[in-house]
Amino acid sequence: MARTKLPWFQFWAEEWLLDREVVRLPVASQGVLVHLFCVSWVHGGITEDDLAPIAASMTVDKEQIRSILDQFYDYQDGTWTHHRQTAAMAEQERLRQQRSNAGRTSAQRKSNDRSTPVDRPLQREPNIRSTIESEIEIESQSDTPPTTPGVGAVPVSEATAVESVPQYPARDPSAIVSRLTAAKRRQA
Repeated sequence: MARTKLPWFQFWAEEWLLDREVVRLPVASQGVLVHLFCVSWVHGGITEDDLAPIAASMTVDKEQIRSILDQFYDYQDGTWTHHRQTAAMAEQERLRQQRSNAGRTSAQRKSNDRSTPVDRPLQREPNIRSTIESEIEIESQSDTPPTTPGVGAVPVSEATAVESVPQYPARDPSAIVSRLTAAKRRQA
């Protein structure tokens, strides 16, 4: 049995409650059986190598698990599988393939109806600056020059740089926002 891509499986509650073999099991063994359903669904079956970890995780004897498997599962080629799960997995895989094929066909139809060739890439050349970048540069140049020592033409010595904390002039953000908004409107 192949592993399924679905993380869930149908649990037939009415059949579970009415099944004579299940009703005869002690409640603890019923819990083991549900756990085995989950393991076999996730892994596509249960092998002999799976018994020890399952028994250890549930603190149950390995022979008790084997007897439940023999009672409710089919054993073939070294793997226990449940007939209902095998059928459900096959049906789910068939539906998944059918939906995948339908989606692929639909996407191909849509792409054939709407495709148009693109002559050049839609990327900006690295040396061309946007209008917004130009506006920001103009704004930063139009403000009063910074009064921080060492900014501008006079280099800062290492001692001055370590001793002084730079003081930046206060800017009115509303002026920058209004210029950026105007630049965006001009681009649109």
